[in-house]
Amino acid sequence: MKIGIISINMYSKGLNFACPLHTYAFQQFLIKNGIDSTVINYQPIYYDNYNLRHPLEYFEGKYQKYLSLPENTEEELELKEYKLKLAQQRIDQWSVLYADREVRYDKFQKFIDENYIKTEKVYNSDLLEVYDPDCDIYMCVTDVIWKNAPDYGMDRGYFLGSHCMENKWKVSYAASRGVHWATEQDEHDKFFRYVNDIDYVAVREKSLKEYIEEHSDKHAELVLDPVLLHEKSFYEKLAVKPQEENYILLYYVMEKATDTVRHAIRYARMHNLQIVELSDSPVNRSESQELGGVKVISRYDVGIEEWLGYIQHAEYIFTNSFHACCFSILFEKNFFVGRRNGDKVSNVLNTFGLSERILTKNSVITDEIDADRERLARLKRKQFVVKALNKLTGKKIKKLVDERKRVVAQVKKLKSSIYVVPSIDYTEIRQILEEKRKQSAEYILNVIHEIEAKGAKEQKDCYDACRRNLKYEFKYHSGKAKSNLSWCSEDAEDGQEFKEITLRSGAFEYMKKTKTPNDETEHFAKCRFSWENHELRGWNLRLRIDTMWFWYLQDGTLIPKNEYHAKTAPVKLKVFKPEDTIPHLPVNRVAVAVAEAVWKEVKKK
Repeated sequence: MKIGIISINMYSKGLNFACPLHTYAFQQFLIKNGIDSTVINYQPIYYDNYNLRHPLEYFEGKYQKYLSLPENTEEELELKEYKLKLAQQRIDQWSVLYADREVRYDKFQKFIDENYIKTEKVYNSDLLEVYDPDCDIYMCVTDVIWKNAPDYGMDRGYFLGSHCMENKWKVSYAASRGVHWATEQDEHDKFFRYVNDIDYVAVREKSLKEYIEEHSDKHAELVLDPVLLHEKSFYEKLAVKPQEENYILLYYVMEKATDTVRHAIRYARMHNLQIVELSDSPVNRSESQELGGVKVISRYDVGIEEWLGYIQHAEYIFTNSFHACCFSILFEKNFFVGRRNGDKVSNVLNTFGLSERILTKNSVITDEIDADRERLARLKRKQFVVKALNKLTGKKIKKLVDERKRVVAQVKKLKSSIYVVPSIDYTEIRQILEEKRKQSAEYILNVIHEIEAKGAKEQKDCYDACRRNLKYEFKYHSGKAKSNLSWCSEDAEDGQEFKEITLRSGAFEYMKKTKTPNDETEHFAKCRFSWENHELRGWNLRLRIDTMWFWYLQDGTLIPKNEYHAKTAPVKLKVFKPEDTIPHLPVNRVAVAVAEAVWKEVKKK
């Protein structure tokens, strides 16, 4: 059976090192066990036509777009200035890293081209509604694929909820939901509508397992991230040893990591080490600089193999990254973990009994000879003196009482924040990893073999019924701007209310005020446009699913608007008669549909 893998791979805007790695690790695990698979070359819904090699050009385009935002009210002006400021910050950052970004991107692309078995066609949530990669089993595999992304929502592709995947076997492995999550009931319902249609569910975090099992009858298996399915020798073959020696690796992602940076600098200074910083986020720094008396080497132009090498050969690692924690464990490194939103980092640390490696904002990393030991001792002596003075005077002198309280609070705070640095004993951790690796491997291999034994999946007929419950915005467009084009002066009198719009292009549009059901119960509305010496021949129908526009063809199929060429198309656009029924649209989401007027000339008598 043909297996299609959907995951976060190449299309992470920060060129996160782990994204190509965990997909590679999972596919190689399957190959090692005699199972063929194909990585679906998939762009997530929030990718937004991002220029992955040249983010500078992407944000320059954003800046120009924001310049045209309205500023009629104080709120609009404030929003416009805020967006322009953010875009300018990104422009400044990527200007500094322009050449390094090209190098990093090329290294990522080379890794993927050389190591992936993948589809040539690039898919997204829109295209998976109309184009089938023709797999028998679809697997959504790690990392934060089940998030509720701000402004975009849940990505159907990552949930295996696209039209082309219906009546195919569906499996999730090590799925994670991240920080952004369902806050409304309809988001909660949508999540379980997707998950309940997945035949075998395996997740990465305990909290997600509990959430699924608490709110549904679905069993969710708890498994390791794919990178942990391999032993460290697998990655040692990939890793490239860095030129730097005697360094602390500083690697942080996503959130601001000032606490992680501060701890790393302090520890490096204490032990006379330099810092090598690798970051997914661009920073305006020179390649080498002094911070707090410590030499810091910032590298952005590294590839995946180099990143592994930096982890493997580091003296110590300071990070807030989930996968940096995983590889620190695999390479048996000493590491500390700074603040990170969500529970995925704490979950992996708890799994291996390493929760004490998490640092708080006020933590002080020290060892037996550190000066903070002396500071603590001095405060304890001062506390003793204050207590003795109270006894000698026989009075609780207010000044002394207040001083004692202050000192006690200082001692208590320092005691709770000091972290005496132990080396991690990996003896027990190796045993835990071996056991959980075996459990996770057996689970997913048994699932695949069980599906192969069952053969083709029994067909369900519920999908079309769900689509017929969809409702969407419906607009009528006059077609390209033309001279002598106007609004029809006569009331159409069809009982429907519309909002009329004159577009910047000079064309007209009117929008139905109520949403249109996807169940073939409504007809096209009467035309409210008038064009001298022309009459309406009918309507072409186009629709936007998520971010892409599609034309509706004569055979009832859809084609991306940018792929349709009228002169060479084997199937032409459907022209609906003015009185026709609005057709059922065979997709799982419709953002908006537009009936575009088709005119024919009427000869003057």
